[in-house]
Amino acid sequence: MTLGGEGAPTWTVRLEKSEAADNYDSLRVDLEGDGLGDDDLVATCTPTERRDAIWSSFSVYVEIVHHDASGGTVTNPTELSFWYVTTSPDVIRFVPDGWMQGTAETDAGTIHVLLAELTVDGRFDEGDRWSVAEGDAIAPLYTSKASRAIGDFNWAGEQAWMLERVSPDGRTAWLRPHDPGLSRAEDELARDPYGPDRREKHSGESVVFLHDFDEATAQARDLGQPVLLDFETTWCGPCEVMDQMVYTADRVVAAAEGVTAVKLDGDEEKQLVERFEVTGYPTLVLLSAEGDVVARAAGYQSVERLVAMLARAKGDSPAP
Repeated sequence: MTLGGEGAPTWTVRLEKSEAADNYDSLRVDLEGDGLGDDDLVATCTPTERRDAIWSSFSVYVEIVHHDASGGTVTNPTELSFWYVTTSPDVIRFVPDGWMQGTAETDAGTIHVLLAELTVDGRFDEGDRWSVAEGDAIAPLYTSKASRAIGDFNWAGEQAWMLERVSPDGRTAWLRPHDPGLSRAEDELARDPYGPDRREKHSGESVVFLHDFDEATAQARDLGQPVLLDFETTWCGPCEVMDQMVYTADRVVAAAEGVTAVKLDGDEEKQLVERFEVTGYPTLVLLSAEGDVVARAAGYQSVERLVAMLARAKGDSPAP
C-alpha cells in the first residue's frame, strides 16, 4: 500500500498470530519501505466474534509524507484503522480516523472548512469530500449530508462557496464565493436522493410483514398469493429508510394488498440467504404462490420501483 504524495514509500502490511492464538491478533507494518524487519510498526488486538465471523481490528499512528514544490517535505500524523474479517480471507481493509480542518477569514466573516478522504490514498483531490460552516455554527461540518465532492460548491449558511483547488497534503485550500443560481433549499431538494419518496402521501398505514418464512409461504399457498421476501439486517441503513418512507407510502400499501410480505434478517437466516443467493441488503425477492422466483431486486427500492414490482407479481402489468 502507498499513502501520500509522489515518491512516498510503499508499505508492506502483514497479519500474524501469536503463539497458541487461533486468529490473527497482530499487525505488522513496514513504514520504511525496506521490507519487513525489526523496525516495523506492530499493533495488537483481541479478536472478537460478530455476525458469525471473527474480526481482528487494529489502530496505528503513521506519518504520511508529502513533498512540496520546493523539494521539502510535509508530514501529516494520521491514525489508521485496519480490520480483517474471516468471511473475507483475502482482504485487509483500512480507513483513516481523522480529517483536515481549518478556518478562513472572509468579507462575510470566519468560515470553517473540513476535508475528508473518500478515496483512501493519503492525499486530497477530487475523489475526496469537503464541508464548510460559518461563524460559531460548525456542527454542519461533521454531518454526511453537508459533505460534497471536492470541486463541487457547498453552503455556509445561505452563501455558496466553491472549493476550486486543494493541496495534496490538505493543508491549503482555495475557495471563492459562488452563485449557483438557486437557493440553498432549492439545491438541497434537488440533490435529495429520497426526495420523491419523501413527498409521497403517507397516511399512517404500513405494509404488514410476517417474520417467519415457513409461515409466510404456507399462508401464501393457502390464499393463492405471491410472496415478497425482504432480506434486511439490523445494521442496514437503506433498509431503515425503506421502512420509514417506502413501506409507509400509501401507493405501496395499496400495491401490497393481496401479497404476503415477510421480513428476514440476513444475519440470522443463513440458509435462506444462501438459497436465494443474497449478497447485499436490502434484497427483495418475489415468489409465486407455488414458491417460484418471479422477480428480485437488490439495494434501496423507491416507491415507484416497488409499486411496479408488486404489480407485476400480481399480474396487474406486463413484465418489462
